[in-house]
Amino acid sequence: MSRIENESSPYLRLHASNPVDWYPWGTKAIEAARALDRPLFISIGYFSCHWCHRMNEDVFMDKEVADAMNRAFINVLVDREERPDVDTYFINIAQQMSDNVGWPLNVIATPDLKPFFVFTYMPKNSTGNQIGIMELISAVSRLWINERNKLLMESPIEINQTPVKGCDIGLEETYESMRNIYDSVNGGFGSSPKFPMPLWILFLLYYGWRTGKGEPIDMCRKTLFKVRAGGIYDQVGHGFHRYSTDSAWMIPHFEKMLYDQALMAMAYCDAYMLTGIEIFKEALEGSLKYAIEELKSESGGFYSSQDSDSDGIEGKYYLWSLDELMRAVPNDMLGDFIKYMTYKVSGNKYIIVNGLLGTQERWPKQCIDSLAKIRSERNKPAVDRKVLVDWNGLMIVALARTHRATGNDEYLDLAVKTADHLTKGDAVPHSIVNSEPVVEGFLDDYANIAWGMLELYRSTLNDRYFDKAREICDQAMEKFSSPGPFYYSAPGAGSPARMAVLNDSVTPSGNSVMLQNMLELSTVTGLKNYNEAVERLLKTMCSAIAESPLASTLGSMAIDMQRSGLREVILATESVPEALNAIKHLNSYMPDMRVYHRYGLMKKWLTGYEQGGEQLNVYLCSNGRCSLPMNSIEQLMRELQKTQ
Repeated sequence: MSRIENESSPYLRLHASNPVDWYPWGTKAIEAARALDRPLFISIGYFSCHWCHRMNEDVFMDKEVADAMNRAFINVLVDREERPDVDTYFINIAQQMSDNVGWPLNVIATPDLKPFFVFTYMPKNSTGNQIGIMELISAVSRLWINERNKLLMESPIEINQTPVKGCDIGLEETYESMRNIYDSVNGGFGSSPKFPMPLWILFLLYYGWRTGKGEPIDMCRKTLFKVRAGGIYDQVGHGFHRYSTDSAWMIPHFEKMLYDQALMAMAYCDAYMLTGIEIFKEALEGSLKYAIEELKSESGGFYSSQDSDSDGIEGKYYLWSLDELMRAVPNDMLGDFIKYMTYKVSGNKYIIVNGLLGTQERWPKQCIDSLAKIRSERNKPAVDRKVLVDWNGLMIVALARTHRATGNDEYLDLAVKTADHLTKGDAVPHSIVNSEPVVEGFLDDYANIAWGMLELYRSTLNDRYFDKAREICDQAMEKFSSPGPFYYSAPGAGSPARMAVLNDSVTPSGNSVMLQNMLELSTVTGLKNYNEAVERLLKTMCSAIAESPLASTLGSMAIDMQRSGLREVILATESVPEALNAIKHLNSYMPDMRVYHRYGLMKKWLTGYEQGGEQLNVYLCSNGRCSLPMNSIEQLMRELQKTQ
């Protein structure tokens, strides 16, 4: 019987038939390594990772390899999405040991969790300049037995994730760092592989708005157009693939991640609110359409990802032969369709793009519908059916924000249902499988779901969401507090070490999200514990950004908002419909603005405002000073324009 066949992670269960004797992450594996005096072989991957599947098929399914691994190591398999604390710990060490870091991340470590060799995909046998795993196992075993000191000479690597010095930085350094690597031809940053970097887009939109400069907005506009037109966006089924293998966004790496749909929707939503460009609205709704149709869980929340492979072939579901194109497109249109709407990947394989985007021309919808019909006959890539709370928190933010931008109540209804489902327990979990929480929550889970609650309050003015955000943040302070930033994991969570992670990855760091959450709670309530949390986070986040300006774009924005002061719009009225009608007019891009209704539980915090009865009194406040009461939204909008 496999040790992992009953694990909650689909990724682990996928490997249950391996001849490798896998342990799940935990004390049993570490104790076995100590008792048998063997190194740990820790393989970290995720369900939709193409090269993880390749290594499983080429290496871990091979009995000869498995026999060698079982003799030499205690083997541990980790789902990075289910145990991000383990992944974060080892990825930070791996980046100090190797320039080639990714997934699957394979780590060979002592029983005390000190890595001495890291690598990604490795074939069974050595080829050319690449060592094979059979040769590696033999070499490591020999050195472990005969020359262990030599083997471990380079291994003790210390990770300091907690900067302590304060600093004084602005937005300019972060902007210039992005500008230096901006691709002025194709949009985006760097060459290939190329990620769309939605957190950077959010920063550039904010920086352009804050400074009045046109260049950062132009950078966003070009990037978002090019990404939407390329193969990285699924032109037939919608949604964004994880990244592009080329600099022009044409050929993607085909897995689709929930966090990408959420963050790209946020980026397009903010761009739409700032520019009014309709294509951006279509893109954000396309991203959400995909997530709702393909990743929505029947029991509540969204699943984490969809694989890149189907029928064992990467990208098969998304690529087209010439014969299939001829079936879908009328003969008189075929030549132009291939010219403008496809990109040749290789041989007889094409991907659908949109070379007409931004022009007055639109391709007949029936052609795309015909392609969708052909695709519906194919086997879909598998979905990783675990619900990750941190990524769902980002989806709640995206849905609530899109509701405010578009006025579509369906997005708000889904955000509410998702939030209610994920917060029905006493504590915030990290992973939910078959409606049951299976992994304890980390900082990112608490931070992102609290962010989602605050966004829901802005969309509904329902005080229970503000109160829930406070409750979740209070729990986070209790579980994750340190003298500096928040720790990533709680005591007793089984993490290799308790670290404080400040830098963003493909998702924002929990500390940057907590900074913006705490800033809002501190501004509204004035409570000492929130004020002190903001001060601690400011010092450490500022230091991290001073050292590396691109460390946390969300953190940079929060620091700037703290310096300038959030603008608070207070709606003082006993009429809920009057207040809800007011916020419908506050849907333009104003990222520093927060709207509160002095009603119900919020009266505890919003004191000193003259209530308008059933009429509306509006106050505009910033840095502890408030305007005289206004009685129309039009007057408020004029004041907001003056104070930007």
